Amino acid sequence: MVKDLEKNRISVTLLEPYINGIEKLRETGIYDTRGDVIRDGLKLLFEKRGIKPF
Repeated sequence: MVKDLEKNRISVTLLEPYINGIEKLRETGIYDTRGDVIRDGLKLLFEKRGIKPF
């Protein structure tokens, strides 16, 4: 995780299948929180698209 950067809270509305998928990832122990799942997903998306947000 990148340190010393300002954090902002955002809210998103997701369809139930997305929530279920996030929960399945948490249940396997791969991730501790929903936020961890979403952050990792964004990281993968940025890498795939060649975006360097940091």
